[in-house]
Amino acid sequence: MNQKPEHGAATPVPDTVLESLDAHSAALLPHLPYLLQDLFELGSSPEVIARMLGSQRLGPGARVLDLGCGKGAVSLRLARELGTEVLGIDGMPAFVEEARARAEREGLQALCRFEAGDLREVVERLTGFDAVLLGGTGPVFGSYAATLRGASRPLARGGLLLIDEVFVEDGEPRVEGVLSRSEMLAVLADAGLAVVEVEVTRRDELREVDRRNEALIRKRAEELAAMRPESAELVRSYVRSQEEAGRVVEEQVRAATWLLRKR
Repeated sequence: MNQKPEHGAATPVPDTVLESLDAHSAALLPHLPYLLQDLFELGSSPEVIARMLGSQRLGPGARVLDLGCGKGAVSLRLARELGTEVLGIDGMPAFVEEARARAEREGLQALCRFEAGDLREVVERLTGFDAVLLGGTGPVFGSYAATLRGASRPLARGGLLLIDEVFVEDGEPRVEGVLSRSEMLAVLADAGLAVVEVEVTRRDELREVDRRNEALIRKRAEELAAMRPESAELVRSYVRSQEEAGRVVEEQVRAATWLLRKR
């Protein structure tokens, strides 16, 4: 069944949601569930995350915090394959509802719990996690250094932090707002994080995923534009912004998943 377009947001959502979903206007928030209804994986690769955590022998009994969990793609994969207990937090209530429904359908509700909330507030009250996941949400805690410290706060010493973050190789042309590899390593060290593994996504793989997702979003945007003519330019501009951001990642930077250990 298709997601119904909304006239307005039923529940207030934090501004971090705008940043994490590359939405340039709060007016887009009520439309995002419709625009993104065909996408289950909204950020991190469940396959890569499961492999990385599995290589660190995380399994039954391990506690994982999935910040910006979206519709639960990564959380459910970890519970299914590794048997870990996962708490997923997201600022979009509609995504959280879908994650809960999927967990129930898969019989994983005993291992996966999902809550709607502001990531910045959640990390202040949670402790003792073996791993924390922070997908491509951007610097939602303020600066990039503050985001790393905030995301790693719920970890016990020696715990693992996984992030998706772009960078440029040293010596390559700079991109505004993007750190070089050496700058990235310095910021991570300053935040008390040691690099365990880095997996850089191939650009041809990125391109394939981007084209598929863009086509799905574009189709829903045109449907929405027909149903809500007053929002037509708003949703079409979102599609354009997604395409532009995709070209930058595909052509100018390196997209990577970083496995880090808290010192």
